Amino acid sequence: MIDFPIVAGAATSRERIIKRAAKEFKDGMHVNLGIGMPLITPAFLEPGIEVVLQSENGILGMGGYPTPGEEDPDLINPGKETVTLANGASLFGSHESFGMIRAGRIDLTMLGALQVGMYGGESFLLFASRYLV
Repeated sequence: MIDFPIVAGAATSRERIIKRAAKEFKDGMHVNLGIGMPLITPAFLEPGIEVVLQSENGILGMGGYPTPGEEDPDLINPGKETVTLANGASLFGSHESFGMIRAGRIDLTMLGALQVGMYGGESFLLFASRYLV
C-alpha cells in the first residue's frame, strides 16, 4: 500500500467520497489519478489491493509522498506535489502518458472536479478503459 497522508480535519462528506472512490480500485490495475481528491484516494485502498499509479505528466509507477527533506522537485504529481517512484517505475513525456490513456492501456482514470465538463462528462478527451467522474 502506498503511504499517502490523510488530510487532517477533512469534512465527512469529502472523506466519504474518497473512500467510495477507492472501492473502484481492483488489484493489479493501472490507474491514472486526476487533480484534487483523486490524489488522496490511494490512502484508502482496501488491504491487499495493489495498483500501479500513472501520472499524466509522465510517471508509470508513481509512489507516495516523500519524507521531509527527501523531496525531488522534478518528481511531481498532476497537483504539483512532490512524489516518489515505486520500484520499477518509468519516466516519459506527457504525450506518451496521454497516449497510454487514449490507447486503453490504463484501466481506470479518476478525474478531479475541475476536469469534468458542465454536462458531467470529461472536459477533455481521454480514452481509458473506465472513467470514474
